[in-house]
Amino acid sequence: MLKIIAPFLFGACLLAAPHAQAVEIQRVISDGGIEAWLVEQHTVPLIAMDFAFRGGAKLDPQEKIGLANLASGLIDEGAGELDSKAFQQRLEELAIRLKFNASRDAFYGSLQTLTENRDEAFRLTRLALSSPRFDAEPIERIKAQVLSGLQQAD
Repeated sequence: MLKIIAPFLFGACLLAAPHAQAVEIQRVISDGGIEAWLVEQHTVPLIAMDFAFRGGAKLDPQEKIGLANLASGLIDEGAGELDSKAFQQRLEELAIRLKFNASRDAFYGSLQTLTENRDEAFRLTRLALSSPRFDAEPIERIKAQVLSGLQQAD
């Protein structure tokens, strides 16, 4: 019986699947020289963006090893006029996912949002990158998380 059902389900999946389309990748360069690759699929109301900056942990001062890692944990913990709680609440209200991390050679960011929330998502991303707050409470909380993770890894 399984041999009869499996081909039927496979065929049903093929009929239900949308027609495959080639993905078109567009190279985009800003006036400031920033290069990006754009892939558009207008049937999905979602914007997903990954970005990176050269740098990362290799630029940590010798006396402050781990600075890039700590900064990546703090950069979305309040920015501009929004403290950590208000910033995180705004992201949550609009179902915006904004994450940062650092490797040895780069500092990475990731943004996911519904297209209807794109203006606010880009505003919050720009705010986090250009005006992070680094308030005392989030610094102590994120520092404790980093230390706990290091102890656990050890």
